Amino acid sequence: MTSLGHLRPGGQRKQRPESQKWAEGDIEESGCSKLGMFVGLVARSPTATLKTELTHMSELPAGTTIESTLTREERLQVLIAEMNLLQGRFDKYDDLFFRNRGWMVTIVVALLGSALTLEQMDLTILAAAVPAVFFLIEVIWRTAYWYKYVVRYRFIRDTLNQNKSIDSISIYDLTHHYGDFPGVQDRLKSCVFKLEPMVFFGGLAVAAIVVRQLLI
Repeated sequence: MTSLGHLRPGGQRKQRPESQKWAEGDIEESGCSKLGMFVGLVARSPTATLKTELTHMSELPAGTTIESTLTREERLQVLIAEMNLLQGRFDKYDDLFFRNRGWMVTIVVALLGSALTLEQMDLTILAAAVPAVFFLIEVIWRTAYWYKYVVRYRFIRDTLNQNKSIDSISIYDLTHHYGDFPGVQDRLKSCVFKLEPMVFFGGLAVAAIVVRQLLI
């Protein structure tokens, strides 16, 4: 079907570059299959939502999955795009953790300042307890959400770098729902007993206790 937006004033059809045909999904003109268009879109725009692109594909025969029709090269392109999506998730949670810690520091400093100004030493106890609450919140975020993305990212990274077969890897499985998860020990080590958060939150709590001891 001819699109009026691509006609010249004289009625002659305007030729578009191949990359634009891919981007707009002009399947009939480019001569590419819709599956090929999907993989091409992933390769050209890795940050695009894969699920959105899947909805624009034609229906496959009964019992056929999109995943089973991908070649090894196409599967590799999709996995690389998936890693870019995962990196976006990590950036989002890094920002969330940073904001959480920023609020914690603000509250602790405000409580310690109020304790000095009002001479209410009980506020220092509250200030020392605040880091524990915010640490628990961050641990919940890491355990319930962030950790799933980490497992998936590590799995794809190790598979690609160790020259393992990618034929059986699930596609667009950002939370590694169809894969195997490490044991509880690895989850605790990655989400709870990380050195940097423990030093940060613990150090702030200790600082509040030290202030209390100096003011008594």
